[in-house]
Amino acid sequence: MIEADEIRRRMPAIITGEVAAINRTFAGTRPGRNPPAVVSQNLTVVAGRSYIAYGLRLYSTVLPQDVEKLLPKLSEALSALRRRPTDVRLRRKPLALEVAHPFPAPLDWQRARTQLQPDTMLTGRNYSGGEPRDDVLDLNDLAHVLSVGMTGSGKSTLLRMMLGTLTLNTSPDALRLIIVDPKAEDFLQFKRLPHCEVFADRQNVTRAIAYARAILAERQDTEGRFNGPRVVLFLDELSQVQEQNAIRQLNDLMAVGRSKRVNVILATQYPTKDVIGKVDLSNVGVRFVGQVATGTAAATAAGRGETGAHLLPGKGAFLRVEGADVTRLQAYWLDDAGTEALVDAAVQRWGRKAAVPVYQYDAGAISEPYHPVQQRDISGGTSGTGTVQAVQVVRSVPATQAASWPIPERPLTATEVAAVRRMHANGASKNKILDVVYGGKTPKRFAWVSEALNEGGV
Repeated sequence: MIEADEIRRRMPAIITGEVAAINRTFAGTRPGRNPPAVVSQNLTVVAGRSYIAYGLRLYSTVLPQDVEKLLPKLSEALSALRRRPTDVRLRRKPLALEVAHPFPAPLDWQRARTQLQPDTMLTGRNYSGGEPRDDVLDLNDLAHVLSVGMTGSGKSTLLRMMLGTLTLNTSPDALRLIIVDPKAEDFLQFKRLPHCEVFADRQNVTRAIAYARAILAERQDTEGRFNGPRVVLFLDELSQVQEQNAIRQLNDLMAVGRSKRVNVILATQYPTKDVIGKVDLSNVGVRFVGQVATGTAAATAAGRGETGAHLLPGKGAFLRVEGADVTRLQAYWLDDAGTEALVDAAVQRWGRKAAVPVYQYDAGAISEPYHPVQQRDISGGTSGTGTVQAVQVVRSVPATQAASWPIPERPLTATEVAAVRRMHANGASKNKILDVVYGGKTPKRFAWVSEALNEGGV
């Protein structure tokens, strides 16, 4: 392994050689005429040990698309110089050619500034021009987040840092997490946090979403903006959401969750229209797009074309897409030991138990005595003595053990009719009942509930 001092000594010569190779390639594309673009050392930026950005100056009448057509030739030239395959991507803001650092190394999370304001989370370092800066998200300023990247992109690392810094800096009285980790592996450490309201595995994805939707239904009855604890639904793999009712509930959360302090963080390694297209992403404020397989996947993940995400080198390299702005981000490397350290720091700061639960269950929603300050695990395990059986009911809407909400698209059974009538007698509105029983309102569902309440279908 080459020492850092040796790398710093060698880099000026490497940059000089690569600048010359790029300019020769440009010149060869238009013999006897001005090349389409030139680079120089004073336009070059080295982003840590992540990548090199060779800033471009275009000649008149030349468009970025013209340079993009030359990327294969540029890649061939630099591959020959480095004696190994070297991808070249075009960055448009500011205009530059990006190549992986010849001696890559991850950003050490221990050098990160993890002390932040409440409701904020650190993602990485932004290298999109000027001095590198911390990339920080503030949940007060955005609704929801999407992170996309194939295996090896660094997606899990990015998400771990986000969750770790969010919980380190935000009290569990003000933040509750619903974590869906299908593999029960990458984010298992966060189950120990006092912020963790629910930890769900692959078998319990639908129930976790239903739980978040039930919280939202309860909060929708309050007038104006909700000022209680923030609830964050963290869903590691969007492709695991298969049931249509769960998709509808997820869309509900993303449509109106922000005003009620319910945020969604989605992630997937499958940026296809079948996966991403099943949810309404119009309320996603920020997308983090890491390495993907194709240009089509890059466009689907970013919600726009010409990002070059398929040419990213992986290993924590991301694009931050926010509206029309696309900036370059390097995620901090956070391994298992680092994750444990962040979780330990949060537990040490806040204690092991949440002081105030975000959500009170009716006695009919649990199968065993429930202690509200204890963590709930809907996958079947417990973090104390309470096991949640039915997370789909809201505080003001009692249900019987026989009722399991939400139900499929069908009329109510006799048992369900009795439960609905008890809900109504206890003060639940018809709209709330529809949210709980079916996950939302349609004319057909409205008629079924009206019939159950002996009100007809009007």
